[in-house]
Amino acid sequence: MSRGADIVSVVEAGYRLDLSGAAWLEEVARAAGPQLMDGLGAFACFFDRDVGDPSQIVSSVTNIDSDDRLLASLRAAFEMGTREDRNRSLRLGGPVIRLSDLSDTPLLENPFYAELAKSIGFSEMFAIRAMNPDGKGAFFATPTRPGTRRNAEWIARWSLVSAHLSAALRLQQAAKATQADASAILTPAGRVLSLSKGAENARDVLRDAAVEMDRSRSKRGRKDERTALAGWRALVDGRWSLVDHFESDGKRHIIAVENAPLTPDPRALTPEERPVLHYVAMGHANKLIAYELGIPQGTVATRIAAIMRKLGVGSRVEIVDRYMALTQMEFARVGTTSGAAVYSGASQRGASKKEALLTPAEREVTGLARRGLSNREIAVKRKCAQQTVTNIMSAAFKKLGVSSRAELGRLEHQR
Repeated sequence: MSRGADIVSVVEAGYRLDLSGAAWLEEVARAAGPQLMDGLGAFACFFDRDVGDPSQIVSSVTNIDSDDRLLASLRAAFEMGTREDRNRSLRLGGPVIRLSDLSDTPLLENPFYAELAKSIGFSEMFAIRAMNPDGKGAFFATPTRPGTRRNAEWIARWSLVSAHLSAALRLQQAAKATQADASAILTPAGRVLSLSKGAENARDVLRDAAVEMDRSRSKRGRKDERTALAGWRALVDGRWSLVDHFESDGKRHIIAVENAPLTPDPRALTPEERPVLHYVAMGHANKLIAYELGIPQGTVATRIAAIMRKLGVGSRVEIVDRYMALTQMEFARVGTTSGAAVYSGASQRGASKKEALLTPAEREVTGLARRGLSNREIAVKRKCAQQTVTNIMSAAFKKLGVSSRAELGRLEHQR
């Protein structure tokens, strides 16, 4: 199906699984260009968060009509920064992040970017981050000119695109998007041509998803991008990606391929709960998680409740805190119980230099916030005005380089 200059075409480019590496990055970046770029080009790259050498984390960098000096500065800032700095770009925030949110100083005061910002004429950089639970993903970043605004609707739209790009990357890495890998083969109209035994109970949901996907890609469907993206989910029933398959005569079918995100097991969670935990830890809202996994929003809430019970936590902030602790521990086998291996975990954390900058009041308030107390509850506990708590939190956030309670919860486990 031909693609035009619309956001659906970006999703279609993501599922161009005949391409790989730099060719795939460039295809997606150029498809995104008409809506993503601000006349200053863009960059795209793969990353692997868990590679030890900072110079090797980012790979296959593609420059789309942007200034090479900016790319060099981005590389230098990333490689010369601290582990905490890199964690901000690779662990914190949602699918859309701003360069200024990753820096301790305003962009025009940052030594890596200040002169370039004036010379090139940009005031901000936005990055669409497609990341999976295994730490592998891709960035699509574009500098923006002074006065350019990216509102909440723009961010929400590109968050949905990011969900598709993350799913497409999983397919690329697994190299399984052929007819032989298919759990189901359908026509664009939703007629089921074949169905594997494991997918028999999903006949109706797969058929409906194929119809919705094709409707989103139609000429009429593309006119309403919000509806088009809402209908074409990144996964179906938390298990399948839908991709095009062309027969030798050119006839197009839609195949459903198993593509659930692989996640580390942070103790006793089911395979269905693990990806939900991962997305909560990234700061994704329930609505976005439902879209990423192709499940009802109510199911997301139910799984989060189960996760909280199993991890022994009482708030979303505490979920993040526990997740970061588990995923950044070093585990060693210490024995067996009833035939099962028993492991002991040790934290790799060091002391936070930024934490030392906080006043006693700021340490107390942020400590209570990490425990899940609201500003109002903290004010009652400290017997002060709620606005006072708000002011203290704002000052502490600035010193710690965070912008939300979720980031505050993660911060403790990034050092």
